[in-house]
Amino acid sequence: MKQNLEKEKKKLFVQKIFADWCKSCGICIAFCPAGVFEKSDSGLPIIKNPDACTGCRFCEYHCPDFALSIHERYPDRRKKKNGA
Repeated sequence: MKQNLEKEKKKLFVQKIFADWCKSCGICIAFCPAGVFEKSDSGLPIIKNPDACTGCRFCEYHCPDFALSIHERYPDRRKKKNGA
């Protein structure tokens, strides 16, 4: 039963934007099927809804400047590491 609960948990992802590399083209915003990104007043993408990320990495693959990084996050890792 515990295995079934673990399989049903939604995977979570961390999105990182390297603003120094970004040229504000908006490709990440256009390619994201989950609507994670939004354009800021300065034109740079910002992370609007991080928990909506499905980890498809379309934004990362299509970014011409390599200004995005998507990685799976493990919120339970700290609990296990600390023995809690």
